[in-house]
Amino acid sequence: MLAGNDVEEAFPIMDAAMQEMKQVQGKPRLVDAMRAMRKSYREHREDVAVGKYLVPAGYGTFKEFLSEGQKQLSPTAFAALHEAVREYELELELLIAGFDRNDMAQIFSLESRIDRGEPKRHDLGFYAIGSGSSNAEYILKFRELSPKTHVREALYYSVEAKFYGARFPSSRF
Repeated sequence: MLAGNDVEEAFPIMDAAMQEMKQVQGKPRLVDAMRAMRKSYREHREDVAVGKYLVPAGYGTFKEFLSEGQKQLSPTAFAALHEAVREYELELELLIAGFDRNDMAQIFSLESRIDRGEPKRHDLGFYAIGSGSSNAEYILKFRELSPKTHVREALYYSVEAKFYGARFPSSRF
């Protein structure tokens, strides 16, 4: 699942992560998926930042900017561009779920505004992203959703949480 203002940026990240996952021998582990998403996110974030800040200034890569920029730019201009690239974040949240090599369900998220693209595990068995996430999580906790919850009941609670989160976004509270 994905949420944010830069959702179109999720697709190249996911495509690159899938290519990384093809390199994993056997069934992947949670750590393999998290590592692939982290790497793909970081590389794509840097590519977008370079395109936004450095290409207009005449630099094609961050490496080129680091080697040539200090020679060509004033210290202030170099520092400003360096900081802009370093601090740039995609406005994107991803929720990734799947099964590991032991056929155990796993879930993790990657949220740029909170974790700067560092994946986080969610071992409660559920998590929510987006503007209504805190309210959706409240419903799931209130309903005591757990890995032992029957599939139909879990699906109902998930839909309820989605509607509750959308109806009462966090910004209202």
